[in-house]
This record gives sequence, structure tokens and C-alpha cells, in this order.
Amino acid sequence: MTTGLTSRGAFFGLFLMACSGQIAELTTCDQANALKNFPVGRLANYSLSVVENANDNRRGNIAYGVDGVFNFKEVSGKYTCNHGAFGDPVPGKVKSCLFALADYDHAGVEGTTFSAGSDQTPVAYGANGKFVFGLFVGSAPAPCTNAAFGSDPAPGVVKSCYTLNRSRVADEGQTYRVSGSANVRYGSGLNGNFIASAQASAPCTNANFGGDPMLVP
Repeated sequence: MTTGLTSRGAFFGLFLMACSGQIAELTTCDQANALKNFPVGRLANYSLSVVENANDNRRGNIAYGVDGVFNFKEVSGKYTCNHGAFGDPVPGKVKSCLFALADYDHAGVEGTTFSAGSDQTPVAYGANGKFVFGLFVGSAPAPCTNAAFGSDPAPGVVKSCYTLNRSRVADEGQTYRVSGSANVRYGSGLNGNFIASAQASAPCTNANFGGDPMLVP
């Protein structure tokens, strides 16, 4: 098999930021998810984007809410973080918008194909706070589908595929060296968890990064 996805293995790597942090527009597809009120205790894999009533410009899955209760929507470009765009999941409270998978780029919408660009690139698939993770195998385009990832993380919702926006600089047990401002991540890509470091040169090990990212809940 020359291309595909895997969710198994013991691959660990250290990833160096390969872009400026802007959301890369890798596709032109624009499918909005139906809004869903999704009460969750915590929203893993999401980061703060803007506060209520602020404008933002992103591509991907956005969560709008507070206190563990969110409405979700797929966006493509400029949007306003308010209940007019998302509905009001918690009336009477100030809310904010969070964006999915800060270390990943949006790569395609469910039903299309996508390319990670290189072998063993970490990928994610899902929407609305529910994602599955794996490694891209090979270099040919792969399908962004439930079958390819082995499950449906968010039934009834249009999902998207994401690729890690960093390049591997070392495997576990090796020592990495980068020039300039270091902004590295340590992890396997199999669960979406990474431990960050600003060290320009250091061992790629659990001990140096202060934990095992495979054990992060």
C-alpha cells in the first residue's frame, strides 16, 4: 500500500513550525455544518480565537459558547463571533469562539480527497469537538471519509480533515537542533496531544519534555 491512513504504531517525532501561523487555505470547499448544541465538560483540541462580538478570519471548525456548552459551525473566511452567526448556547453569559486543532491546517471536507504532502504526517478527522487521529502513509491523496479513518467521530455532521502544520525534525531518542526561534512539539500524532518546547536543541525524549504525550488525557 503506497498511501492511506494508520492509527496504530509507536511513531514519535518532534515537529518544527513550518509556517507563520496563518490558517492555510488548502481547499476551496465551503460546506457549513448544521448548528449543534453540544454540552461537553471540556473542549479538548480547541484554542481561544476571539471573544464575543469580535470579527475573525479562519477556515475550519469553530466552537461558540461558555461553561462547557457550545454551538459549532464550519467556517471559511471572515465571520463574527456572536449568536447571530452561531445561535446562543448560553443566554445571558459572555461567550467566546474557539478554533479546532491549533497545530493543524484544514486540508479538506468530508467526501473529498486530501494530501498531507509527506509520509507519516499526523492527520485529524472530525468536527464539533469530536476527532480521530492517525498518520498519513505515503504521498498520494487519501480520502477524507469515515472508512479511511475507521470510524465516524461525529455522526450526522459534515466533518473535515486536518494535517499537522509542522515538519518532523527528530525521532524519539534523538537530539534535535533548530536555528532561529524554536517552537517545537513532541508527540506521536496518534491522539492529537503534543508537548511544546522553546528549546533550540534538546533530546527528543519524555524526560526532556516533562511527560509522555500519549498519556495526556
